[in-house]
Amino acid sequence: MKQIENNQQEQEKSTFLSRLRGNFLTGLLVLMPLVLTLWIFKTLVFSLDAFVQSLIPREYIQTLTVDYHNSVFKALTGETTIPGLGLLVGFIAIVLVGILAKNVIGKKLFDVWDHIFDRTPLIRSIYSAIKQITNTIGSTSSASFREVVLVEYPRKDCWVVAFVSGSTTARVKKHIAEDENDEFINVFVPTTPNPTSGFLIFVPRKSVKHLDMTVEEGLKLVISAGIVTPGQEKEETKEKITTKIL
Repeated sequence: MKQIENNQQEQEKSTFLSRLRGNFLTGLLVLMPLVLTLWIFKTLVFSLDAFVQSLIPREYIQTLTVDYHNSVFKALTGETTIPGLGLLVGFIAIVLVGILAKNVIGKKLFDVWDHIFDRTPLIRSIYSAIKQITNTIGSTSSASFREVVLVEYPRKDCWVVAFVSGSTTARVKKHIAEDENDEFINVFVPTTPNPTSGFLIFVPRKSVKHLDMTVEEGLKLVISAGIVTPGQEKEETKEKITTKIL
């Protein structure tokens, strides 16, 4: 009986951590385009401003200096600061944004947000590019990566983990296929440990070997450089439960 209660507690804890992780990732993907866009825009504006000011005599320039090293907490309390307060507040804020983004009202707010940034000159080009990257990273649907495969690349007897992203279009296929009935697929070969960069190659479907793992498991394998293997966590959990029972 006690063993069953312990298992239920572990499942509840796992569910809570899973939801927390999901909300954090959602909030991160929502905020990333905005934060990076504002950071890039700020960098461009400040760099241009500094260049222009360097051409103008100092006596004609009125500057307003702001001490960025004074945190809000220090301004309120004097000399005391709390180490890690900014990190904690940032984490909570990202999780809250993730929760909000999953609600109907939150989705409408972020739609307005997207509309404003997409309509703003200069900013829209940066924002749309970053948003496209984050959508690609955060997407786990079949429209992104469909399956995990092994491809013989870059030489014979050397295999790499890759992801099928779609079927090769006829405009490309006609230049590489010896037989028009041969099926070619688009395969993305990611780099380790950063899977957002890599190579796009076109290969015959019959030349790849399919792996029995999900896209998420394949990404974990690539990011960890082979340290985290599919099924390893499940096997470790089973071993722990078996050990507790015995």
